Parts: sequence; structure tokens; C-alpha cells
Amino acid sequence: MVNMDLLAARPARLPAEFLDALGMEEDDPSGQPAPVTPQLAMLRVAGLTDIDCFWWKLRELAILEGHKPAVGGV
Repeated sequence: MVNMDLLAARPARLPAEFLDALGMEEDDPSGQPAPVTPQLAMLRVAGLTDIDCFWWKLRELAILEGHKPAVGGV
């Protein structure tokens, strides 16, 4: 499973810098980025393994990946 999603940026100043670079004064109020830790935990609960932000992270965008073990170990 590979998922690209908005994540809460660390440190907190990064979203403000990102908006400034876009020439925006306010963020879209409908966007509610979540911290990465709860998203990784949800993937673990779903039974995925080798879960991490392996591929890419830029400001608030990230690509998370996890693998579902094969049934019967095949």
C-alpha cells in the first residue's frame, strides 16, 4: 500500500513558510493535516508491516508505504 497524504509538518513554522512561498495569507480551513505517528499506527492496525515514510516528504506532503504479509507465508 502506498499513500500520498497531507501530514502535519515539523517544525510548526514550516506551514507558514509554505503559505508565504505560495503568496497565501491563510491556509484552506478544510485541510486538517494529521501527525504522521497516528497514520502509521492505523496502517499497523490494518495488518501492514514495514511501515514508514519511505519515499518522499516535502513540507506537509508525504508518501507512506506498508506491506500486507502474504496469506500462508507465500
